[in-house]
Amino acid sequence: AYYTPFFYSGWRGIFGAAGMIFISYGGLTKVASVAEEVKNLGVIIPRGMFLAFGVVSIIYVLSVGLTIGLINPAQLKQSLTPLSLGAKNVLGIPGEVVMTLAALAAFITTANAGILSSSRVPLAMSRDNLLPVFFSNLTRRKIPAISISITGLFMLICILFLDIKSLVKVASTMQIILFIMVNISIIIFRQSRLSYYRPVFKSILYPYIQIAGIMLYVFLIFEMGKIPVLFTCGFFAFAVVWYFFYARKRSRGLSVFSYLLKKLEAKEIAGKDIEKELMEIIKEREEIVEDRFDREIKKAEILDLEGPMGIEEFFRIVARKISEQTGVEEKKILQLLMEREKVSSTVIKTGLAIPHIILPGEKSFAIIPVRCRNGILYPGEEDPVYISFVLAGSVDERKFHLKSLMAIAQIMQTRNFEKKWMEAKNIEDLRSLLLFSRRDRG
Repeated sequence: AYYTPFFYSGWRGIFGAAGMIFISYGGLTKVASVAEEVKNLGVIIPRGMFLAFGVVSIIYVLSVGLTIGLINPAQLKQSLTPLSLGAKNVLGIPGEVVMTLAALAAFITTANAGILSSSRVPLAMSRDNLLPVFFSNLTRRKIPAISISITGLFMLICILFLDIKSLVKVASTMQIILFIMVNISIIIFRQSRLSYYRPVFKSILYPYIQIAGIMLYVFLIFEMGKIPVLFTCGFFAFAVVWYFFYARKRSRGLSVFSYLLKKLEAKEIAGKDIEKELMEIIKEREEIVEDRFDREIKKAEILDLEGPMGIEEFFRIVARKISEQTGVEEKKILQLLMEREKVSSTVIKTGLAIPHIILPGEKSFAIIPVRCRNGILYPGEEDPVYISFVLAGSVDERKFHLKSLMAIAQIMQTRNFEKKWMEAKNIEDLRSLLLFSRRDRG
């Protein structure tokens, strides 16, 4: 065996090699890149990434360890096919042939996965107007053929015109930059506190792991030598130029980073484009088919009241809002609410009330979700009401009226709903709780 000297180049050699072979872990991001094709993302994506990391690490450690022990260092330094050479030393020509065929199969599957995932990046950027529109063109079978072709051509040019060592360093540098961006993105998304940013997989020890990861990745780039550093500088320079001369005037809406910067300047900003995009992502991820109740909640005026207040004061506020939405006279709505409460209390359980009335006219419906932080004092009730859903609809909307009551009942049964409702930071957080709580949409 050739395991001595084992630590020949010291720590610098270890870190230099680690940075150089970083491309080997590209499969981690490939799992996430094809998320659009995956069902049950919250389970499959984390599981796929952990399995990819665990299985590949075990295979790499075992194969590299065995190869180093089987091959003379002088031979190993000159060979571009060390695994095949190791197999030949043990099993002769048949072993070399089998290992070579296995390597070719691995290269083909890796190239296929690489092109598949890499082509999704220009596709997504094109949809956001960060690249020309033709990158997002799909064939009849929903394949981004142009994006795949251009991505494959770029890979081919790199392979043909870069020597193997420079190619590996450049590829690993790109992978490290990607991982840096992923960690930065996580921090930006978390700190922006967007209402509809609701990750199903939580990062432990946030943000310390992300910050440590960024620092380590930057260190690895510098440990690989001048070429990766120059390439990194060139990459960022090109990205900045491309953004200012092409993408800036074409991109839609506000980036999350811009949202975060503006949030530092003012309490209220217009981040509707981001919220809308994140909402669509959650709907797709959870496979939510929007129904009428969802549409009503989207446009509903949610009340976030301080209190404490009496029931009449509360009903006056609600009556005014319902009147604005339905056109029914405010006094009439207030009268209906008070009369309904006299017939029987609309307090369903401690802290929750669902006042509901029938309005005159046709095709009229309104729902007012309410949070009152210090409570609404209902007559005959010992405890204040903190959560309320006020429903008002004409007779012809009775069927949907009942469906809405059922939807609210299911939402209220969601685990920790009441706690989340009271702890929500703003109205959009309250809305997202109603939209994305699990319920029957059949």
